[in-house]
Amino acid sequence: MKHFYFTPGTIYADQVVVQSENMRQIYINEYLKAAKEMGLPGEHVDRKFLEKKFLGTGSPKLDKVQNTKKEDLEIPVEWLKIIEKPDGSLKKIVFYNTSVSALLQHSEKMLKKMESVFGIFKEKKDEVALFWRPHPLIQATIESMRPQLWEAYQKIRDRYIEEGWGIYDDSAELDRAVVLSDAYYGDPSSVVQLCREKGMLVMVQNVNCS
Repeated sequence: MKHFYFTPGTIYADQVVVQSENMRQIYINEYLKAAKEMGLPGEHVDRKFLEKKFLGTGSPKLDKVQNTKKEDLEIPVEWLKIIEKPDGSLKKIVFYNTSVSALLQHSEKMLKKMESVFGIFKEKKDEVALFWRPHPLIQATIESMRPQLWEAYQKIRDRYIEEGWGIYDDSAELDRAVVLSDAYYGDPSSVVQLCREKGMLVMVQNVNCS
């Protein structure tokens, strides 16, 4: 994290906004330490100035997630068929996130992992709903860099959508996915921190474990 505290962006910006007061204090302390080590003059080593330069007013993504309730969401009818139990109550919903980097790094091994995950959740579909939200750049990246891998991935994706027991979300509404879900499972991602801040259970998948 220290590489974020002292960069051209933080040095030349008039103000820097970070996600919390605790993070603000870390930025101030680390910036001050780095500025002194680099021998920068004046305001760069003036704590009072830095107290005004760095603001801990929050993250727009996090603020939106924390201020949105499930009751506020417009949930598609086809999703309700998946997440509602016969008595009208909601199943536990698991946000499944797959990344571009995991597919590039593990290739066919990652596809087998995905099929294993789908098989497990399909068996538990009466109690738990899977909310699969792949990274939006997967198709463009894999299709251009690994055409054969894309064909295999596409078959898995299309079969999952066709069977209809889980949710497939390729929309731009990340906050909706986080608010609707009860837990996170999937690849390391910036979404993990968002889910943790919301208080969700988080488990990072290991491609080497079936």
